[in-house]
Amino acid sequence: MYGKQFASMYTGSMMGSGPLAFAVWGWVISHQVPNQGRTEFTVELNPRMVAFQIGKCSEEEVALQVLEFEKPDPESRSKEEEGRKLIRLSPYLYRVVNGAHYDKMKREEDRREYNRTRLKEIRKADRAAQEVNPDTATKKVGQKFRKPAFEELKLIGAKIGLPDEEVTKFFNYYEA
Repeated sequence: MYGKQFASMYTGSMMGSGPLAFAVWGWVISHQVPNQGRTEFTVELNPRMVAFQIGKCSEEEVALQVLEFEKPDPESRSKEEEGRKLIRLSPYLYRVVNGAHYDKMKREEDRREYNRTRLKEIRKADRAAQEVNPDTATKKVGQKFRKPAFEELKLIGAKIGLPDEEVTKFFNYYEA
């Protein structure tokens, strides 16, 4: 089996967990198995076997890391199961909490469909916003960029707390 690791894994709540956390989690991702409908993923996780396969760590260290993955994680981006990564089903069998979600993103067709659907939602919301207030709607996809006037930049700069000299530098840079 194989699994896909996402860059967000290294910037999320596991950041700073140490190399063992990432080694064990990588092992979990690559050994998770889907049910028939790919709606749930499980992994058979024996700490002795994982320690042997990863190397340079003990069975006890792997067991402690697995316990960490079972605990609620309030810092997790995923609020499902209180941020837990694994749910123990039996002594060596675990449910991988977001396995099905990440499996869908593994497949290119699913990712493309997700992006198409999301773009449709954004366009629909933008059309609705345009009807309510044409001045606050976001720029349309494919619409040509219109260079803002210096006065517009000053207003925007004042709104976000940018000093006038920075607004001037910005304007002059793009004018050149």
